[in-house]
Amino acid sequence: MHFLARCSYDGADYAGFAKSPPKNTVQETIEQTLIRLFEDQYPCQSIKGGSRTDKGVHAFDQCFTFQAPYQIGTEKLKAILNRHLPGSIRINSIAGIDDQYNLHQQITSKTYLYIIYHEKVISPFLSRYVWHETRFFSENHWNALLELLQGEKDFRLFAKEAYRYESTICNLEQARAWSVPNMPATILCFKGNRFLYNMVRRMIGFSHMMLQKKAPLPSTYQELTSKYASWMTLRAPANGLYLYQTQTKTPV
Repeated sequence: MHFLARCSYDGADYAGFAKSPPKNTVQETIEQTLIRLFEDQYPCQSIKGGSRTDKGVHAFDQCFTFQAPYQIGTEKLKAILNRHLPGSIRINSIAGIDDQYNLHQQITSKTYLYIIYHEKVISPFLSRYVWHETRFFSENHWNALLELLQGEKDFRLFAKEAYRYESTICNLEQARAWSVPNMPATILCFKGNRFLYNMVRRMIGFSHMMLQKKAPLPSTYQELTSKYASWMTLRAPANGLYLYQTQTKTPV
């Protein structure tokens, strides 16, 4: 039996989603749970994730495919997994899929959210889930800059180890900011067809430096990347980042 699962997790105590021995990852934790449940009947193939998230990054809607050695109802399997997984990982849904299902070909877009908290003193219950940065910039200032990043562009300078990619062209459908009413917080949203390694965190780190330095804003993306390339390796902290939504062709 082949399945597509959607899960959420608190990434604070994990070294990202993808398995990376001997580090503790979300994928490894789910695989070990499946092995314990099915014992020697569990297929040796590892689960396949839809997104690689960095150490400390959280998720509301991570996708992955996996197998079970015998027929079992999806709701029952979801309940069993949630009973045996740690509280930091929850299975949101499970659907049966064809054995030829290719998750990466099915994904049409991903949406990431980033939370910046501006209060001078932060609660210990928030510190693992936001970037605590007291400097505040209006959403208009953020959006004037983020608008330059939108569209189909070469994001090579925003990627760590860009040489590993056959193509560094991505279509960033949305990049915008909101100031949260009655809260000292800013939320950034990035939606695109794909994201390169560290791309979102670097876009945020770069944009924050631009605003902090009150740097003159060029009129084009090409001017931006050529004039301020030295700031494009700056990364915002991982703990404020969330994989918010993974959209697939088949809505399962």
